[in-house]
Amino acid sequence: MVISNIYKAKRVIIGAAILGSFAITTSVSAVVSHPAPYPLVDEWNVGTSDNYGWSNYIIKTGGYGSSSSVKNIYGSVKSKASTKYGWANSSSSREWYDVRLDGFWGYWRF
Repeated sequence: MVISNIYKAKRVIIGAAILGSFAITTSVSAVVSHPAPYPLVDEWNVGTSDNYGWSNYIIKTGGYGSSSSVKNIYGSVKSKASTKYGWANSSSSREWYDVRLDGFWGYWRF
């Protein structure tokens, strides 16, 4: 009888641990890359976290500007940024009709 109560207690604890792990699980996907061709020096940080997406881009080579944008699955721009110097930071929250968010980067010569 005491042994069966111990097994029941173990099952309750294990079940609670499994359910608790599902409750705190979040989906985060982030990437840092360098997409511009050589000899341009750049950095692109793009990702999603649950219902939030971002795209941050900087081109460190002089004479070039940076741009970034976040679009939904249909190509509608949710956020965009452009700057001659420093980081171009774009971010947006996903609505139910967006399905997913994608980040984009760009550069230009000035």
